[in-house]
Amino acid sequence: MDILKSGKNPVVMSTRALVNEDLLNTIVRIAKEKNGQIYIPSNAIGGLGELKASSITSIEELVSTFTKNPKS
Repeated sequence: MDILKSGKNPVVMSTRALVNEDLLNTIVRIAKEKNGQIYIPSNAIGGLGELKASSITSIEELVSTFTKNPKS
């Protein structure tokens, strides 16, 4: 929270933390108050954070779609 309150734009390295709705709402509120941004990069191994997060919530279905440029 201190990073957001100081006006810096953090990079969230684990989407699992954002499963906590109170934490997410607090982060979003502070970012809006400070005109900040929250960066959430894609995982190195796509979807693992989301799968872990879904295992501790009441999510019944999780669909992730990944696309990759054929030239990459």
